[in-house]
Amino acid sequence: MENKYFTPDIEDLCIRYELEVNYNFKLNDIFHKKIIENFEELADIHSRMSGDCVIRVPYLTKEQIEAEGWKEEQMYLNGTFVMILGELNEGYELMFAEGNSQIVITRVWTLFDDQVKRDNTYKGNCKDINTFRKIIKLLNI
Repeated sequence: MENKYFTPDIEDLCIRYELEVNYNFKLNDIFHKKIIENFEELADIHSRMSGDCVIRVPYLTKEQIEAEGWKEEQMYLNGTFVMILGELNEGYELMFAEGNSQIVITRVWTLFDDQVKRDNTYKGNCKDINTFRKIIKLLNI
C-alpha cells in the first residue's frame, strides 16, 4: 500500500475515535496520535479543520487487529491473513489483507457430530481500527 493514511469523513468522528492530528500543517509535518475523549475535543477538532489543522487515520493493520485479541492462524501467499478469536472450531475467523479495505468475519462452531459449521457474519469495507471496533461491537463479538 503506497499511502498508509486517509482523511476520515467529518461525520465519522466520534468519542473514542483514534486519529492523528497536525495542528499547524503550514509550519510542520508533525502528527500527534489522539483519541477523542469528549465532546469538547470533538468540537475543537471539528472547528480547527477549516484552518491549519489536518487529521489523518492509519489504514487497518494486522498488529491493530492482534491488539484487539485476535490471533493469526494462517497467512496465504497473496498476503491475506486468517485470524481467529476464540478457539479454532468455536469462535470467529477473520480474513484480512493489509492494503485492502475488505474484511470477512465468519462465525465458526462445531456440532454434536464434530461437523464444523461456518456462517459469514460480515463481509464488507473496514478501512481502520475505528470501523473495525464498531463492526465488532455491532456484531456482539
